[in-house]
Amino acid sequence: MDEEAILELCNKVRQTAFSLHTFLRSGHLEKVYENGLAHRLRKAGLKVEQQCPLKVYDEDGTIFRRLLCGFAG
Repeated sequence: MDEEAILELCNKVRQTAFSLHTFLRSGHLEKVYENGLAHRLRKAGLKVEQQCPLKVYDEDGTIFRRLLCGFAG
């Protein structure tokens, strides 16, 4: 993926997130925003996977822990 495609994807995600927040406003659980954003991104034709395991490494390669990271796989 080239830089222009990455910027286009970032803009689409940012605009979709802003639109969702404008619609829902504040006060909901984080999961509501996560599911709403995933739904809207899928409707926009993007592949979205939620809450995948993510290994976090220290600079020497030591794994700190496996975390769940939204929209990653």
